[in-house]
Amino acid sequence: MESLPSLSGYVYWLLTDPVTEERVHINMNRLRTKVDFPDFKPHVTLASVIGQTELTPLQQIAEQLAQSFAPFRVQSEKISGEEHPYRCLYIKLKKSRLLLDIRQMVFRQMNRSEEDAQFYNPHISLVYGTLKKNEKKRLAEEVDFPENTEIVLNRIAICHVAGTPKDWKIAFQDDLNKGSEIRL
Repeated sequence: MESLPSLSGYVYWLLTDPVTEERVHINMNRLRTKVDFPDFKPHVTLASVIGQTELTPLQQIAEQLAQSFAPFRVQSEKISGEEHPYRCLYIKLKKSRLLLDIRQMVFRQMNRSEEDAQFYNPHISLVYGTLKKNEKKRLAEEVDFPENTEIVLNRIAICHVAGTPKDWKIAFQDDLNKGSEIRL
């Protein structure tokens, strides 16, 4: 597999509950026996701030989001993949109004115009890299993550992406904690 492109900046992530995280890791480890790819924390990307060097303003936004939103559920769709090395093979998620609202709030707080919501592809990556279509299809068949599985997103994080995934570090993390009930 080709080497991954190096990145530099920060990325807003939503993190899953521990049960989902473990289930995703089990699938990743199974796939890693078939193809070589780096280990990384399961996450849903909200927004990338590539080129950003200062964490503090981003952290203030994440803290505000953590105070504004409660944990919530999303549902999985199919296993899919793209040509992009950081979207090679993933669990596609159904777009929810709440997920789109949180993403929009990130863009608004950064004074950036939101990328077109219709092009937002919420997902949890399983494999980073470059694979041929038939190899992706074969690997997708080995993933044990049925459609319509409920996933709880309960934390926000900012990942410092400097280099490739082996070098990435979570620079900030907080629980979504407005209220105690999980929203649908």
